[in-house]
Amino acid sequence: MNFEKQRQIMVDSQVRVNDVTDPAIVAAFLSVPREVFVPKPLQANAYAEIELETGEGRAMWTPRDLGKMLRAIDPKSGDIALVIGAGSGYSSALIGHNVETVIALEDNSEAVEAMSERFAAIG
Repeated sequence: MNFEKQRQIMVDSQVRVNDVTDPAIVAAFLSVPREVFVPKPLQANAYAEIELETGEGRAMWTPRDLGKMLRAIDPKSGDIALVIGAGSGYSSALIGHNVETVIALEDNSEAVEAMSERFAAIG
């Protein structure tokens, strides 16, 4: 499966067309591998326009909705971002692409461990 190509298609068909065109936000979507942040059985759907369940009572927003949220908060290079309920860590990774520091809070210790492993894997 060519996730890089799917990532580009996701950005072109779900993010940019929904008025999320800030170059820094688009670059974050293009560089952060969404498939790393979803459970292995769901990786084939990582770039679909659907919410993906990432844990009990947790879901990853659609790329469109997450893009609109990022556009609304307008992250800048000198900012410090606080993500409460960081879940899989995908939104934290996207925000981290555009700010100086991200503080990702998560109350589920298993999710924190998995998030830490994902961050280490993607650098």
